[in-house]
Amino acid sequence: MEKSKVMKARLGIDLGTTNSAVCYLLENEKNAKFLWFDNHTRSFFPTLVAYNRKDGSCKIGAQARKFRYNKNYDAYDTFKLSLGEKARDKGGRDKAPIQVAQDFIAEVLRKFADIHGIKKEDLTLVQTVPDVWKHEIGNCTALENLSGVYEQLGMETDWQVAFESEPVSAAAYYLKEVCKGEYAGHVIVVDYGGGTLDLTLCRVNENGVIEVLWSCGDGGKGMSGCAGYAFDRAAVMRLAEKCKLDQDDYAPGKPAFGKLEASFEDSKIASVQETEDAMKAYYESEGMDDSKVFTVIDPSDDNEYEVLASYIDWAYQKVNQEALKQAVEQMKDRCKVEKIDVTDIEKMRVLLVGGFSNLFCVERTVRESFGSRMGNRDPRFDNGISREKRSEAIAHGACLIAAGITPVVHINQNEMGFFGLNIDGEVVAVPVIERGKAIKEYLEPRFSPYLVKQTFHGLPVSLELYFDDGYGKIKMLMEEFFSICPNSKKKENTYQIGFSIDRHRIPQLHVRDDSGEETVTSLYQLITRLPAVRIQGEEKEA
Repeated sequence: MEKSKVMKARLGIDLGTTNSAVCYLLENEKNAKFLWFDNHTRSFFPTLVAYNRKDGSCKIGAQARKFRYNKNYDAYDTFKLSLGEKARDKGGRDKAPIQVAQDFIAEVLRKFADIHGIKKEDLTLVQTVPDVWKHEIGNCTALENLSGVYEQLGMETDWQVAFESEPVSAAAYYLKEVCKGEYAGHVIVVDYGGGTLDLTLCRVNENGVIEVLWSCGDGGKGMSGCAGYAFDRAAVMRLAEKCKLDQDDYAPGKPAFGKLEASFEDSKIASVQETEDAMKAYYESEGMDDSKVFTVIDPSDDNEYEVLASYIDWAYQKVNQEALKQAVEQMKDRCKVEKIDVTDIEKMRVLLVGGFSNLFCVERTVRESFGSRMGNRDPRFDNGISREKRSEAIAHGACLIAAGITPVVHINQNEMGFFGLNIDGEVVAVPVIERGKAIKEYLEPRFSPYLVKQTFHGLPVSLELYFDDGYGKIKMLMEEFFSICPNSKKKENTYQIGFSIDRHRIPQLHVRDDSGEETVTSLYQLITRLPAVRIQGEEKEA
């Protein structure tokens, strides 16, 4: 297929930890719409896959939830959290996370094709990912794995599929659909979902181009972390303790606990306003008014349990509050470095997006951190994104980016290079990729002028790479480096080390020998395969 061929549909897919959404724009239509996957009451649907144990067929979304605890089905949720280094680890189960993700996305694309009669080769899409997948070394292999999923599904990832960060997609939605292209200034997006916390700083120029300046946050570790999924688990543990439920049955990992947790999540999503009212009263009374927030029905025995405001506050403080405060302070510090005034009511907006941002405690913390109180009109926060839209903005913005409506320019956040010995025998850092420049400048590789020589033939030789995001160098000791070099058995061969950043913002390592022959390897997959020993370098001096 020619790249210039006009696509019949543009899709934005938000693959969430607990819920997902798909927004699309059909050819010759002006308005984006949502794929009502399960019903016509919610634009999002559960990120859940249930496999029939007999024939291997699968159901996803709300249909899968019906069979979540059916012994004839094998159900998988929160698999997004394991798409990194453990993507192919089955953990004793039948399916690995990467296979579950592939089946989930395949069903989404099939549903869209069935409804609109559009084949996969006639669409382009933007798949959103947590921003930490783009810039945190420990999470970056997840992006590579997700790219592989689309390749397995027959999608051309070199032009047909793009990956954009969730907060940037939300900023695109805000600029186009809320501001109608009339806003110019800075935007801080606080994206709090089920599995990750992402904060991203953008600059919106007069011409409508969004420049992505900096990001921070917390990607969690496996099934832990500081986001919505971890909050639900902590809150249900507190509920089970306070209601004196059998701790042998109601412990994480047990079926009864899982059922109660799913019921808690449903009640939480359906009770956003009730939660806000109860938590306001709780904080204003300094904990004296500990009223019911909502009721949870236990699917195991149909008993009803009241969730009190103190349970919500306890779980939030235990799991979420400190990580959120630290991330906001990091962002404010960065704004000082960039000489950006976060108090400017004309040129600063703070957007709360992601399903977990609907929890009153989250908005309260963010507002207080930026010097704004709940109930007081503050143009930085009163930005026209309703609580309902917080769960839709990411997919909608991704669709706009896929359609080319909102242009985005990413500024590189990481300096990359390697360590080597100079002619005096001293270890020196050799930067190749600079921080602060547009990533598109690195689509073509940049090579270091220094030559690397293999001096110990037949023995494994290592190369020490580094990443520097402005807070100190993270050293990566690449073992058996010369195994990936071209003509590595050639005596006296010399090599140049280079880096590039592809259109998915995945760094590529280039190694070119003295004959001009070159190998190109994804840095994230390379680090996983060789492997690399990660060494946190010295902190940058204040």
